[in-house]
Amino acid sequence: TQVTERMLVNLSCTYDVSAQSLLWYRQYPGSGLEFLLLVIESSKKTVVYADPPIPRLDGEMSLKDRRVDLTLLCITVP
Repeated sequence: TQVTERMLVNLSCTYDVSAQSLLWYRQYPGSGLEFLLLVIESSKKTVVYADPPIPRLDGEMSLKDRRVDLTLLCITVP
């Protein structure tokens, strides 16, 4: 898929076990894990962001679908 400017990019993680939260990390080659965000499913959407937060990054969880989405708004394309 070609990513264009101002496009929303979604990464989805599905799971088979009971879960009410999921942590997203990234890792560049030769580097350690970097915390991005924690998504918690409750009566309201709860997201705990990295400090400092990564711009244009968000997450959402669906217990019904057993899925957690990581969404990134692409501003520029190299």
